[in-house]
Amino acid sequence: DAAATAHDHLRAATTILADCACRRAAEDAGEATMLAGTATAEHSAARIAATLERARFSLRLARERLGREGCS
Repeated sequence: DAAATAHDHLRAATTILADCACRRAAEDAGEATMLAGTATAEHSAARIAATLERARFSLRLARERLGREGCS
């Protein structure tokens, strides 16, 4: 359930970033979205946790990039 919720929220964020022409941030958020979607298909708690951690890392990179470079 957590992975599905994360996927839905990340998909919405990716759309918002793409709509405001934040291409790089949208790409990073899109990667996090894909990873969260992958986590929904995992069967073990350990794999879900690892995949969501990778998604969190991608999202952190997007946030840091936005903080440094703004919308690009």
